[in-house]
Formats: sequence, C-alpha cells, structure tokens
Amino acid sequence: MNTVYPTARPPLPPFTLETATLKVRLAEDAWNSREPVRVAQAYTVDSRWRNRTTFLQGRAAIEAFLALKWQRELDYRLIKEIWGCREPHRRPVRLRMA
Repeated sequence: MNTVYPTARPPLPPFTLETATLKVRLAEDAWNSREPVRVAQAYTVDSRWRNRTTFLQGRAAIEAFLALKWQRELDYRLIKEIWGCREPHRRPVRLRMA
C-alpha cells in the first residue's frame, strides 16, 4: 500500500501524459458504469462532498446520493478530458457532463 496515497489505485502522480490518460479513462469508465459502490470506492471513508446545495460526508452518503442521482438522471454521462497533467499545481482532468 502506498503511504502517500493509502487508498489510491494506480496510476499515481506524478503523471505522464500516458498515465494521466489512463487515470482519466478509468475514472470516466467507473462513473459511467452508474455503480455507486464502485465510484464511492475512489473516495475515503470520511470524504466530504458538495454537489450544488447538497453537502455529504462519508462514503456511505456518497453511495446513497449517487444511487438517487442515477435513478433520476437516466441520460447522465460524464466525460473527462486531460487538461494539464504535467504542471504539479494543476488538476489532471476537466469534467464535462453530457
């Protein structure tokens, strides 16, 4: 287990273009699977989330939120794109929901 990112799954930073592309694809595939348990596993047990005006804490709350979200949003699809994986201060993806 990685001590810097104890619950993270490879590939891990620092990213190359190839590993960032893989990380983005894996995350996009997980979200578009519409499986709340699978998606929530990417977050810590005590994660804090905000979705517009909804505030969540904990993996179980994330799972419940996503289950309800995907029952209502039948055409939900997340598209992730590489946006700047080489600069250490920038996030490796840009999100767009279709």
